Amino acid sequence: PLEIWVDAIFTGMFKAGGYPKLVMLGVAGEQVFGLIGEGFLKQHKTLAKFDPRVAEILLWHGYEELEHSAAIFDGYMALLNDPQRAHSWRLRSIPYMLFLMMIGFPVLMIILLRHEGKRELFRLKNWRDFFSYVLGKNGILSGTGKQVMAYAKKDFHPWQHSGGKAMLEQYQHFARPEWNMPAKNVRFQPEKGYELQQAV
Repeated sequence: PLEIWVDAIFTGMFKAGGYPKLVMLGVAGEQVFGLIGEGFLKQHKTLAKFDPRVAEILLWHGYEELEHSAAIFDGYMALLNDPQRAHSWRLRSIPYMLFLMMIGFPVLMIILLRHEGKRELFRLKNWRDFFSYVLGKNGILSGTGKQVMAYAKKDFHPWQHSGGKAMLEQYQHFARPEWNMPAKNVRFQPEKGYELQQAV
């Protein structure tokens, strides 16, 4: 169901404004994932109960999502080169952000629990633990409301409302060196389209 809803949102946005507005949804989505990533990093001690391999992946993913939230925002602003229009489109994308946060999480939980069987899906304790972990006092989305609303400000930048670079430096040990891949240059050729080139 989640894929169908997201696809409908993206299709409607593309029809309304083409690729620029479509990319805007990607930017908005990355802000949500950046908040989630920041939550994982801030509450990393709560992952102690997880399988160490799963905890490691979640912390690394949180790290790179926090980084992406600023990278994609900067890239989009530079590409669009129209702060006023970008702000107008950001306002329209806030409902999509809220949708991802409030609907996407429960749907993902349903998908995960279905793999464990109907008994686990309808077990009250699983859902109580889920909402506590996500929205509780020390949940990964606790206190993010102000950050979402800050997205509506004209002078918004992700790292003004998060740990940003300082947090990335603090938790860089969560990212294994071998997981870092060299950056790639992207070059557009009319006859070939986009061509990825390994950076030297």
